[in-house]
Amino acid sequence: DHRVVNYYRDGFSQLTEIGLKAMSPGINDPVTAIKTLDYLTSLFQQRVRIRDYKCHHGEAKDYRYTAQRLSFDELLQDCFGQYRLYCRENLSLMCKLKDFIMAVSMMPLKEKSYASNLDIQMKALHADAEKYITNEKDLVYFKQWNGVEGRG
Repeated sequence: DHRVVNYYRDGFSQLTEIGLKAMSPGINDPVTAIKTLDYLTSLFQQRVRIRDYKCHHGEAKDYRYTAQRLSFDELLQDCFGQYRLYCRENLSLMCKLKDFIMAVSMMPLKEKSYASNLDIQMKALHADAEKYITNEKDLVYFKQWNGVEGRG
């Protein structure tokens, strides 16, 4: 159902919007942005356990598939790309984005393409860090960041 796909996207989009608005210059509330990333991490950890499509059997027992869900790649790009744009100069949030990718990557992935999508986003995150984190010490810290449990 097309409505389910839209509601599905809307939930992720609303969390993303809250996080991005929190990082707007007038508000500048990184704690709220971090909290929304925690929620999105949990949602994406569940999303990687689901295929992008459902298989249906035809009358002649042949298989066909129908795209039922918003693709993982599109959903990840929609959410993660916006956070990279708004958080690229904030070291704490960049580390949190790295945590996001690492945490989702550690889950059992239902499709192989999910791993490459996550890898693309991690590379983009590192490219943004190289360009926008201007303090050399902060950049080294970001590159060495191994997540909350394995700090730096």
